[in-house]
Amino acid sequence: MRTGRGLHAFSVLETAVLCSSLTRVAGVSCAGSTLQGTKAGKVIGAKGAKVTGTERSPSRENTTLVTAISAAGRTAATCIIWKGLRVSAEWGEGGPKDCKYFATASSMMDTPTFHKWMRLFTSQIPQRGGKHMLFLDGHVSHISLATLQWAEAHNVVVFQLPSHASHRVQPLDVCAFGILKREYNRTLDAYQMQHQHAPTKGDVASLLGAAFLISMTPLNIMASFAGAGLFPYDPSRAIKRLAGEKLKVKYHTPSNRLPLLLLNAENTAEALGARKVRKLAQDGFSPSFIRAATVMCSDVLMPKQRVASRRARAGLVLGGLLSYEEMKQEQNQKDEAEAEKLAAKEAAKAAREEKRVRLEVEKAGRQAAKAAAREARNGGAGRGNGRGRGRGRG
Repeated sequence: MRTGRGLHAFSVLETAVLCSSLTRVAGVSCAGSTLQGTKAGKVIGAKGAKVTGTERSPSRENTTLVTAISAAGRTAATCIIWKGLRVSAEWGEGGPKDCKYFATASSMMDTPTFHKWMRLFTSQIPQRGGKHMLFLDGHVSHISLATLQWAEAHNVVVFQLPSHASHRVQPLDVCAFGILKREYNRTLDAYQMQHQHAPTKGDVASLLGAAFLISMTPLNIMASFAGAGLFPYDPSRAIKRLAGEKLKVKYHTPSNRLPLLLLNAENTAEALGARKVRKLAQDGFSPSFIRAATVMCSDVLMPKQRVASRRARAGLVLGGLLSYEEMKQEQNQKDEAEAEKLAAKEAAKAAREEKRVRLEVEKAGRQAAKAAAREARNGGAGRGNGRGRGRGRG
């Protein structure tokens, strides 16, 4: 599915390039960071200690970095999004060069903030000499009518990348942001080693600025576009990765979990069942091949490591694999046990029903006997049921 989306995206890209006089190519993406970093660094501890901790900030508050990179190896419209109602003056000390700062309720990108970013981006690019193509993912905050109209008015062609494939076709996600996060972790560890305490929210901008300066070099930026297959234009680089992931997920099966079940040609399909035969047929095995000889399929049959316990439950000698006769014998025993259990449940249910009916009949008999005895004591109607209510006044 992702491979199909990738092929369609590159075909649409070719059409857009042919129909537009493009002069510059850029891509934009967002990266989140916290004061804890993404990976703990190495620390020096006592010999023999099983656990050696490292000091980290207790804050899990996210901070978002947004930037655009061009195929020429430059960055533009870099900004940091904080969590809060407004931006504090102390938060922006030491940030990346020409960085702008925004604040949102969740520190994530939203539609109004992205529109502000688009205005910032168009103010930093030349307005003459052709159009610019901007690659971005399909996040809901990136696609709005006001933003698209502004981009069109300023000679920016917005190209939305296919969903679930940005890690292969988004230049920043392919290379640049990976290097940025690695350098951010190193900068975070160096800060804590130097100051002997965890950083605060006011230190994030300087930490990101130091990591940004090291990672966002012209060579890394151009390698990002080349790795995504966008510039130089080579769709096969991204398509091969997407297809490789699909094949790896679908066909990779550890060899030590493959059981071997020997069945003859007549009763193979019957033993497997219609559902399992259809499953094998969907994976490329024809029914004639399934009935021919040996079946090896880990997602249909029982894993090999469970065969020993299965033989133990069947009362067989441990070791080796179950033959067809042994498997059918065990299945027949299970079916007979299930049938006996079902028959016992039905018999118990019938006994309970019979007891209930008997009790109801006995109860009705007792009630009838009580009514007859009461009638006999009253001596007939008109006597007030024996309580004096039928006597005259005289």
